[in-house]
Amino acid sequence: MIDNIPELISASYALTWQDPFRPSWLKELTLNDEPYYRFLYYLLWNTRPEIAIELGVYKGLSLAHMQSGCRGSLVLGIDNELVDTSFALGPLDNQIIKSDSVKYLKKYDGPPIGVLHIDTEHTPEQVTNELEAALPHMSSPSVICIDDITIDDDMKTWWENLDMNKIAYPDLHTTGYGVIIV
Repeated sequence: MIDNIPELISASYALTWQDPFRPSWLKELTLNDEPYYRFLYYLLWNTRPEIAIELGVYKGLSLAHMQSGCRGSLVLGIDNELVDTSFALGPLDNQIIKSDSVKYLKKYDGPPIGVLHIDTEHTPEQVTNELEAALPHMSSPSVICIDDITIDDDMKTWWENLDMNKIAYPDLHTTGYGVIIV
């Protein structure tokens, strides 16, 4: 399924609030959702990685969608500043770890990561450091999703120059969304 990312994205647009797999609390939560929330849900639903990690939890909306689509996968959220995520994460069994993302990844000793969602500081330096720390821990194949790849000129240039198997999906988020296949 990982090699069919364009098809997964197209299919995620078709998800409706009546989708029987989405819990009722999530339906209520995402009335104004970004399309990438549905993509993350559908990506985990279809790929079923052993573990998925989100870097940069903030209020937990992306993590909630990852958790609801996981079907048995372990989903971790890593953030150095935790806010109240209780409204977003609902009744799901989740793990949020307060830590610097790069430090956490450098010390990571769990199973290979199947899906990584990067949504921390939107700077080329931060994302590069996170990628370098994460790549040795990624399964093969795996998916790395990066939020806000067109938020400013520095990130646009960084994304354009990134020499990896990548695809930009501008329709998934107002400030760009990128997917890397590892």
